[in-house]
Order: sequence, then C-alpha cells, then structure tokens
Amino acid sequence: MVYNSLLEVIESAKKSPNGITFVSGKNKEKHLNYDELFLEACKILGVLQLDGIKPGFELVFQIEDDEKFISVFWACILGKIIPVPITVANKDEYRLKLLKVWKILNNPFLITDKKIFLSIEKYLFKNHSTEEYEAIKHNTIFLEEIKENERSGQLMQSSLDDIAFIQFSSGSTGDPKGVVLTHKNLLTNINAIINCAKLTDGDRALSWMPLTHDMGLIGFHLTTTMLKINQYIIPTTLFIRRPNLWMHKVNQHRISLTSSPNFGYKYFLSHFKPESAEEWDLSCIRLIFNGAEPISIDLCEEFLNKMECYKLNKKSIFNVYGLAEASLAVTFPSVNEEMASVHVLRGSLSVGDKVIEGKGNGSIRLADLGSPVTDCSVRICNDNNEILPDKTLGNIQIRGDNVTERYYNNEEATSKLILKDGWLDTGDLGFIENNRLIVTGRAKDIIFVNGQNYYPHDIEKASEGVEGIELGKIALCGVFDNRFQRDVILAFIMFKKKIEEFMPLALELKRYISYNRGVNLDFIIPVKHIPKTTSGKIQRYKLGEMYLQGEYNDVLKEMEYLKERLCKDKIYENPITEIEKTLVSVCGEFLPVSSININDNFFDIGASSIILNQITHRLESIYPEKISVMDLFAYPTIAKLAAFLEKGQAITLPILKIPEEFINKRRDIISAPVMFQFKLYQEQYKSVQGLCRNKNISVEDFMTSLYIFMLSRVSKEPVVSIQLMIHKEDMVYSGSYNISKMKEFSHLSPDKISEGGFWYSINDVDQVRLERDKSSYAILLYNREFMSCNVELLNVYDILMEMNTKDDEIEFFCEYNNLKLSAHGISKMMNDYANSILSNI
Repeated sequence: MVYNSLLEVIESAKKSPNGITFVSGKNKEKHLNYDELFLEACKILGVLQLDGIKPGFELVFQIEDDEKFISVFWACILGKIIPVPITVANKDEYRLKLLKVWKILNNPFLITDKKIFLSIEKYLFKNHSTEEYEAIKHNTIFLEEIKENERSGQLMQSSLDDIAFIQFSSGSTGDPKGVVLTHKNLLTNINAIINCAKLTDGDRALSWMPLTHDMGLIGFHLTTTMLKINQYIIPTTLFIRRPNLWMHKVNQHRISLTSSPNFGYKYFLSHFKPESAEEWDLSCIRLIFNGAEPISIDLCEEFLNKMECYKLNKKSIFNVYGLAEASLAVTFPSVNEEMASVHVLRGSLSVGDKVIEGKGNGSIRLADLGSPVTDCSVRICNDNNEILPDKTLGNIQIRGDNVTERYYNNEEATSKLILKDGWLDTGDLGFIENNRLIVTGRAKDIIFVNGQNYYPHDIEKASEGVEGIELGKIALCGVFDNRFQRDVILAFIMFKKKIEEFMPLALELKRYISYNRGVNLDFIIPVKHIPKTTSGKIQRYKLGEMYLQGEYNDVLKEMEYLKERLCKDKIYENPITEIEKTLVSVCGEFLPVSSININDNFFDIGASSIILNQITHRLESIYPEKISVMDLFAYPTIAKLAAFLEKGQAITLPILKIPEEFINKRRDIISAPVMFQFKLYQEQYKSVQGLCRNKNISVEDFMTSLYIFMLSRVSKEPVVSIQLMIHKEDMVYSGSYNISKMKEFSHLSPDKISEGGFWYSINDVDQVRLERDKSSYAILLYNREFMSCNVELLNVYDILMEMNTKDDEIEFFCEYNNLKLSAHGISKMMNDYANSILSNI
C-alpha cells in the first residue's frame, strides 16, 4: 500500500487487531490496540487545538511515560502539529538543552507533567530570566489535565513535503541542531527498512531504545506501525535496572525483531544470570539491529556465543549504519548473512589514503555495514569533495529522498551540512569496498598528534587490556593546550575511589597504551562519570572543555604530588657503566623528564613511538648496526638496554637483501607490527598431500622450498639466507639455499639446495646480532607445532612466516616489522607465495 503521509499510516493501522504492549515489569504489561491509541490521540489533539496550537506550531515533548509519548506523537501527526521529542530534562545539561531548543523554534509549546515541570521551573528561576520562565509556563500543557477532555480534535491532512517532526541532535557536538524530517523523508526510509530487512506482517518487535532516539521512534515504532504488527516497548530505565528482562520478554512473546547499540550487549552480558535463563528459547529472533555507536565485532561475537546455548541464530545480529539526517537507515547488510568485518592497518586511515588490509597488533577490526538501502546513495570523498575510488578512506556523504534538506532555523549549520551539489556530509569517515560501507569513526573525534591520526574508540577498546578498565568507562579526546602550545591527549577513567588508589591504574594504562599503540597519554584523569548522549555516545567535547576550563586542575595537582612522592621514595640509581651514561644522555634529550633513573620504564616517563624512533636514530650513530627501535620495546629501561648492548654479538645470522620497493620509506610513521594471512582449505590441502606423497617429500619441505623460491624471485638473488624452524622444537636452522640447484621437482626439499648453516635455540634469540645494511633483512619461517616458548620474535627478525596445520587445513600467517617494510610489499610477497602453491596443485 502506498502512503502519502504518516496520518494515512496511522489511520490504516487502526483497522488492525494488533497494537502496542507497554512493559513495566516482569509480570506487568499493558496492551493497547492501534484503534484504542488512535481514539486517545484524537482526544489529545482536541486539547492541543483548544489550547491554541495550530498546524505548523511546534510541540516540545518532556514525557517519560511511553504510552503517553506515543499518544501525543500521534495527536501531533493527526493535527499537522510538529512534534519535537527531547530527552526528559532530569539534569541541568538537559534543561539547558531544552531552553536552547525552545529559542530555535518559531511557535513553541511544551507538553509535560507537573512533576517534570517543577524541576524545569526551579532551574529557570535559578539560572535564567523571569521572561523566559513566563514564556515557557504560558505555553505549557500538562498531561494530567488532558484526561478531563472528551472532545476529539479535527484531523488535518499533510502533504509529502510537510514537516513530520524535528529530531534534535542528542548533543554530542554542543549546541543542538534540529533535523527537519518530512513525511516524504520518513515514508521513503521506512519503506526501505521494510524492503531491505525483509520485514513482514508476521514479525513481532521489541525495543528498549528511547522514543526520543531515531532507532526507537522511527525504527521500532513508525516502521512497525506501518507493518501493523505487534510491538513491545520496554522503558530504557527499566532495561538499565533489569537488563535480563530484555531477553526474557523476547522469549515470552516470541519476538523476531529487536535492537541494541554496542553498550546494550556489554551491559546485558555484565548482568546476565544463567539461572534466570534456563527456559529461554531465542530461536524466534530473526534480526537484532545493531547501530547508533561504534560497533565492536568482538563484543557481538561474545554475545552470540553466550546466547548460542539458548538457540540464538548466529546470523541474527544485523550491523547497520544510519543517522537522524537520513531518517535513520543508510546501509544494511543482507538478511541471513553472518557478520562481516575487515582488519585494516591503522597507518592507512587518513583521508585520501588507500586502505591496507592486514591482521595483527597494528591493525583495527571494523564492522562491514552492508550496502545502501533503497532510495539512498552513498559516496566517499576527499576534503575537496572529490569522489575517491574503492578502498580509499574519505568523508561519507549521502543523498536520497530519505535525506533531510536542512536544520531547523539554522542556515549556517545547514550550509555546512548540505554541499553545493546536494549531497549531505555525514561527518563520518569510512571507505567502500564492493559497494559495502565500512565506517572508521567521526571526523571531529580524531586526535591529531605528530602528524598521525588516532581514533579514540580504538584506543579505548585497547585499554580493556588493562585490568580495572572497561569499555564505556573510559573516554579519550585531544585538545590544544595553550600552556604547552600543542595538542595533548587526555584519557578520562570512571573511578570513584581515592586518588591514591587510582595512581597505579593510571601508570599501568600509560605504559600499556604507549607500548601497544605507540601513543603517549599526556594526562589520565579520574572522573565520577563519563558524559554520554541518550543513545550512549560519549560526549568527548564536554570532557575536553572541562579540562580547558581548569575543572580538573586540583585533581591533576594532587596526582603530580603523589607521583613526586613516589619518586622520592624510590631509590635513585645513577648510571655506572659508560654505556649506561651514554644512554641516559641520549634519552634525556628526547624524553619529557628532567632526570632519568636507569630503572625507569621508558613508557612510564613519556615515551611514544615517535620519541623511541628519535632515540634509536641517535643511538644507531653511536652503536652502528647494533640497535633497532624494537630493542627499546624489548628492553624498556636504561639498565636493560645497556645490558643488551654489552652482551655483544653472540650469534651472527646471515640476512637477505630485498629491493627498495619493499621498504617502508615513511619511517616517521610508527605503528605496531601487522599481519597478513591465507589458508589452504580441505580440498586444496588434500591435493598438496597427494602431490607430496607421489614425489616422496614432506608437506613442510614442499612449502618451505616454494617460500625460498619466492624469496629468490623477490630479492633477485640466487642464494637465499633464511632461518627455519620446521622440524625440531624450539631449534632454528640458519642456512643459505642455492636456487640454481633446484633442477626438478624432486629437489623441492631444502636439504637438496642447502649451502650449509648452523643450529641455535630460539630461546637464545636475545643474543642474536645481525650484520646488515638498510636493505638487508632477517626472515624466519616456522611451524607453529615446534614453537613452545613465548618469545618476542620481531625484536630480532623482520619477517615472520608461520605455518599452522590443523585438521584438514593449513594456514599461513605473515607478521613483519612495518617500521622497515611496506605493507604493499609484504602483501605482494604473500600473493606471490600463495599463487606459487596453487599453481603446483
């Protein structure tokens, strides 16, 4: 059925026997059919019209009760009044937002109950003028007084281009901006949601998202109303008090559609009680819409794994991308597909960069959010609004009949939002691959330090590796601090104990992030709470503003005092050896401290990857070919680094020269090692086994010889030097192999082409020295089966190639030192190696 307004949607729904169930407890619910809601809305409309609210006037919502909220919303739609839903002002920041919104509107009225208005009244008396208070009070309608009215209002027809409602931003960026959504915008997107998610009149929907949020109002109320299906609403506050109720009601009512942002899965799992879920059967769930904030695939997988025993479909989580300016939905994955994700290198996430895929510590896992929904287009552009090719990071821009044309009464903001060619700039960054969107983050949230980009949510997620820190209870932001005349990186941690107890956590976090992300956190600040929007998005700008306004000065002074006291209590050890004295002198030039104890951890005293690279560059001139930046990670104190340098060259390994095209020339850009991988599946692996049996060689020797042959082609050298650990546990054979001896297939064994070598234990790897120049590299190929020790191999080797045989498959992982080697070059090597294997089977 084709609708020309939301009024027609509501009038059609009232003919259905279905309706809305309002949940207020485990055994407490109230069900209203659509026709009952329609009659209630008509009565409310009568009151609104009697109070002088005309078509085109704005009605600001301050309503906690979901039933009343929907009844008033319907009344506005029926009377062509513009609804303006806003989070109930139970805090001063929300009361200030209410006042700011009020000043934007043309003919505003307020609808609320007397209890809520009393708190607004007190705030206005205390902080604002009498005129502002009188204006709001004069135009306020109290819900308690509506019950006395029995007269239905007069329905007013709307056109497609009329404003249906105004969705004000949740306030994560400062002053609220009103997204104008017309009937055409909403109907277009609702139809797209129904079409792309394959929704039917046989579905049942449940939501705990607030109705002031677009997912709650558009996604799970207006969409389900158009479908005329039964919908169930749990107040957000009830979900917070009793998160298990979410899945309890899903099971009870056989819900097929529900939703949650990232926060919800984490919160649910942290409070989950298996004893209350013994009778759950979640096989009824088709889709769990997941959006509204950065998506953690790892968390989604944890949720699915925990719920698998209750028959939750592994394909049920539906990762989506959308925004209020698009009337909600922009991209959806296909129904019944498993969650998709990509691993990309952090160093390739600047606007205009070609995104490079790769696994390992230097990568980030991002959710694949599917393809554009019906009647919505997506493109990726650079900062000059020039369209970028696939797999290139840029600004996400959208266009379509679902997309707003303006912010309400805000020409300045609209001019920044809508580009000259009609496309809307979402403010998000991402890239497209095979018509599927991957979002990397908000452009305004990116922290820029020393020419590098850092995504706050990426570092926040990494911080979970420190015991005592949870996602959602840490927030990062960057601000320009005039005192230092530079950008500083701030980390805020929710912590309610004494500052003395916070200090060890702060020091551990500083060290952990510096080591694992190469980022120096300038200040780590304990806070009582992390400010968030109603949809769970962290309000980073508020924390940054509070820092700049000096609100944390006392806390920082106390922390500095405690730190100095700890330093005084610590026994100071002066450098004794000449190497220690040299290291103290060199490190003192770059580290942001006045003095260095030889047992101070570099990462505790302000070292970042940039600083470590500067120190290494200086030390290389003093100790040529004896030290690398990875050594500073492996030996992160003056004492340990000096001992390392004093050991001398106990083991000297041969190296391999590699052409310039494989070298990372941007050595000023530092990030952790990364990984590439490929796999031979069951049929391919069986083919290799059969081939090797016929030629009487082992699979490991076959794979090793092909790898050596590939290195010969890459290096253009007939003799390849490589380290092999493929037959003996923890024992490495350092050898050279002459490819010219490989005359026939039977010579595809390393022993046949060996030029000699020697054995050493992988446990002695810290004694290894490499005699090399800038184009020479050490390579280790090993079988995971024979690696029993836990050694930081990239402290010595530049390329690690791991073979891992399991069941009827074999996997290959390549990890490399990306301070020296380029991702493009290593990717080329891996493709060459994979192709050489496949061409032989």
